[in-house]
Amino acid sequence: MGWLDVDWMDEPDRVRGRSELRIETRMRAGATIVVSAVLLVCVVPVAQGDELKDLRDTVDRQGALIEGLQGEVADLKEREATSGGAGRPADEGENPTGVSSDYVDERIEDFETAPESRFMISGYGTAEFIGTEDAPDGFGASFNPGFHYRMSNRLHFNGELELELGREPGFETETEVGLEFSQIDFLLNDWMVISGGYFLTPFNAFGQRLHPNWINKMASRPILYGGQGIIPVIKQVGVMVSGGAPLCCDRSKFTYAAYAVNSPNLQGDPTLRDEALDIDFTSTSNLTSDFAGGGRLAFLPIPNIEIGGSFQAGKLAGSNKRFMLVGSDFWYRWRELEIRAEYVRLSQEDSNPASNGYYIQAAYRLREIFPSSESVWSLLGRVETVVRWGQIASFDPKEREQLAVGLVFWVYESAPLKFTYERNTGGVKDDRFIAQFAYGF
Repeated sequence: MGWLDVDWMDEPDRVRGRSELRIETRMRAGATIVVSAVLLVCVVPVAQGDELKDLRDTVDRQGALIEGLQGEVADLKEREATSGGAGRPADEGENPTGVSSDYVDERIEDFETAPESRFMISGYGTAEFIGTEDAPDGFGASFNPGFHYRMSNRLHFNGELELELGREPGFETETEVGLEFSQIDFLLNDWMVISGGYFLTPFNAFGQRLHPNWINKMASRPILYGGQGIIPVIKQVGVMVSGGAPLCCDRSKFTYAAYAVNSPNLQGDPTLRDEALDIDFTSTSNLTSDFAGGGRLAFLPIPNIEIGGSFQAGKLAGSNKRFMLVGSDFWYRWRELEIRAEYVRLSQEDSNPASNGYYIQAAYRLREIFPSSESVWSLLGRVETVVRWGQIASFDPKEREQLAVGLVFWVYESAPLKFTYERNTGGVKDDRFIAQFAYGF
């Protein structure tokens, strides 16, 4: 059997020719090894002592290799005999690996149906110390793991848990577990995303974008958001359409969001005038079939300026009263200087005058003054100074003012070490100092 004969054989003979060719090649290799071993022994007849022992070991190893090659040759002959023999074509789809071409085609088609399927875990964690006037000091920790699954280029799932140690003094430490958000996103096109589930409501910029501790430049939230503020970081159940598109040129664009959600509940006794504005935006149930709707529209005339407006309105669950929540936000960046401001107004039908408030925050990072270099002074380029002023105009006890100053050392771009001091004026003495290390991953 020669090399040139293989190219002109019929298909069955070609398969048999390749097998014989592999057998012949391995036999030649074995013969070469034997000849090499004999020559090696012959050319060193004067070897004595350790050298002779090494030569014998070499010959033994070559012999073991020959036996292994002979075993492989026997296996090849056996496979050749069981594959149909010479002169009989192999069955359709039969090959040495036992995998048919049809099976391979099916696997390729299955892979192409979801080529972009991916699963990712992200999130952030926090370790902090809080010292508050007229209240116990203490350490705290929290962990927010996020889960993201992309079924395809268009269908995504996003969810996040919130795990935080309880801070009630005098009680055993318990872990408070909450659902931060859980939503399914469908990318309809380049300008529109349809979402459904439990999502961060796009009201102003802080709640949806800035509230994670590793993004917020302060170790505390602005005065507008939280237990003593006008509203919490709003999370609601419903459906939402969002997206964005360019305006007159490539450097300008607008973004939008519109949603329908379960209405918030009225909290407290509605017959008491001072509690009439307490609305529970954290409620997720909808036992009375009441809904609310809202949205946000923002313009970016140039890439470093954003101006946005938000609203939400509807009927309060379990009552005949309606509410209106409006807000605006502003962002500007020039080199290492960043300025943010937000305004919120909450009003309710047949109630007290509306609650309203605002905050403005300025941050400046020193890396322009201390650029990266081998000098120890370049570490100051990781420092960022922050000042925030806020005010709420409402009935007692929410009417208050707050001045907060902060210092941030960016260990990494997603790991800030923050020091914040808040000076509060109002009905409650709660000035406080916070040291916080946050890390995002």
